[in-house]
Amino acid sequence: KDKPELNPADITKGQLNNGMHYYIMHNEEPEDRVSFYFAQKVGSILEEDSQQGLAHFLEHMAFNGTEHFPNKRMLEYLEKNSIKFGNEINAATHYDETIYRIQNVPVENERLLDSILLILHDWSDGLTLSAAEIDNERGVVREEWRSRYTAQRRAADSILNQGLLKDSRYAKRGVIGTMDVIDNFNYEELRDYYQKWYRPDLQAVIIVGDIDEKKMEEKVKKLFSTISLEKDRPKRERYKVKVGDEFTYLNLANKELGTTSIEYFLRYEVDPTLTEKEMFQHEVKLEILTSIIDRRFIKTVDQPSSPVYSARFTDRDFTLPKNIGILKSTLHPKKDSLLPALKLAATELKRFWLHGANQDEFD
Repeated sequence: KDKPELNPADITKGQLNNGMHYYIMHNEEPEDRVSFYFAQKVGSILEEDSQQGLAHFLEHMAFNGTEHFPNKRMLEYLEKNSIKFGNEINAATHYDETIYRIQNVPVENERLLDSILLILHDWSDGLTLSAAEIDNERGVVREEWRSRYTAQRRAADSILNQGLLKDSRYAKRGVIGTMDVIDNFNYEELRDYYQKWYRPDLQAVIIVGDIDEKKMEEKVKKLFSTISLEKDRPKRERYKVKVGDEFTYLNLANKELGTTSIEYFLRYEVDPTLTEKEMFQHEVKLEILTSIIDRRFIKTVDQPSSPVYSARFTDRDFTLPKNIGILKSTLHPKKDSLLPALKLAATELKRFWLHGANQDEFD
């Protein structure tokens, strides 16, 4: 409690001549630890039809050999320093971005910090992408697809592609891609994708921890300025999901899903021009809105005549494109109560729309 609050203005940030951004912030919680993130505006949305799954596959390959850490030596080196894959080391691919992270690194080992910066450098411009490692990873991705593609996952994909993302490019760019592509793409296609999109003008280095930010900034400038940016690079297109007044109804029937549920989504557009302050205000309003309606939903369950076993109201249930958000009602109706359950949710939403929150709820 004696430490000053973090202030975004304290972030040391800049842009190198090659277009790469960096953000460095001193933070003493936890003490003597630092976390590194490598962020890119590169995700599955940039894939062509014949490349579906390459963005996610490339994320896997980032741990399978780089210029300074051949084969699996990167993970071996980090784990020798008690930085474990899956916990402190991981990555995630989304529609519009891919984020790598190495967290909870002890700051007293200067050589280790320098090595991690070198790993981030290799992720940007030094993946080896050997044929043997690519073939090994095909099986890993196939197993990930097999284990995760449950009935629940298939239903969620249908909700996204036939509903929330309907008629957009995003509906055809599921992150894990297709197994036909994973099994059959040639080595050069993956290497070309890497050279085309993994480039400094679409990348950022983010470092947060108990470090001297000015000293770290000098290291970042020296190391990452050596990465060149091609002049005739392709444009990174921006895609959107159109939000209109159309109502979409999906009936997803599968015995493997177990219990019956009703999910009612409200889509809305997020203004991409919002400032950081305006976005923060938007998030606060969203938290208050969803909290109040969710409490109203929960109260309906306790009524003797309630048609539902449970009712909740949330937002941010999916990783979605940047220009849209959702509000979601989730209902588990009692037997033969599908329509009464839906009417209950519609009534509560209409009541809030017409009258808003009362003072006690808002307080």
